[in-house]
Amino acid sequence: MRTLFFAAAISFLVFSCNSRTESSQEEDNTTGSAPNVLNDQSTDTSMRKNKSTELSESMEKMMKEMKAMSPSGNADNDFAMMMMIHHQGAVEMSHVELQGGKSSVMQAIASHIDSVSRKEIAALDSFLIKTKPSTNTQKSDFAVKAMQTMDSSSVMHMTHSGNLDDDFSEMMIRHHEDGIAMAKLYLKSGRHASTKKIANAIIRDQPKEIQKLQSLNQQVK
Repeated sequence: MRTLFFAAAISFLVFSCNSRTESSQEEDNTTGSAPNVLNDQSTDTSMRKNKSTELSESMEKMMKEMKAMSPSGNADNDFAMMMMIHHQGAVEMSHVELQGGKSSVMQAIASHIDSVSRKEIAALDSFLIKTKPSTNTQKSDFAVKAMQTMDSSSVMHMTHSGNLDDDFSEMMIRHHEDGIAMAKLYLKSGRHASTKKIANAIIRDQPKEIQKLQSLNQQVK
C-alpha cells in the first residue's frame, strides 16, 4: 500500500515538473516572437531608406556625367548626349523602385519609364554614331543653358520620406520636369528631324506621366 502511494506521489511530481517546463518554454517562445517582428519591421524600414538613398545617388551620378560632358557646340549632338545621360538616370531610378518598391501601380510606371527611356537612349546613340557635328553652323549655347537649368533643379535638394514609392514618385516628377524643360530649350535651336522627334515625344508624353504620379500621390495622402 505504501509502495503504491509512494509511486503515485513520484508520478505526480514528475508530471508537475514537466508541465512547468513546457509552460516555461511556451512563455519563452511567446515573449521571443515580439522582438522578431519588431526586428523585421526595423530591417524593412532601413532597407527602404537605403533604397531612397540610391535614388539620390542615381541623380548625383547623372549630374556629374552631364558636367563632365564636352559640348560640341552643335545643339543636335549636345541634346542627344545630354538626354542619353538624363534618360539613363531615369532607368537607374526605375530599377531601384522595381527592386524595392511596395506599390504594384508605381512599379508598373517604373517599368514603363525604363522601357521608353531605353528605346530613346538607343535611338539617340544611333544618331550620335551616324551624325557628326556640323562645322558650318554657328556654335550653339544649348548645352550651357541646359546645364544651368539642371543646376537650378529642385531634384537634387529633395528631402526623402524613407518611403521608396513616395520618394520615387516625387523624384521622377521633378526629373521629368527637367527633361521637358531641356527638350523645349533644344527645340529653339534644334535642326535634325530625329532628335526633334524625340524632344517632341518627351514634351508630349512626360506631362501625362507627371499627372498620373501626382494623382497617385494625392490618393495616398
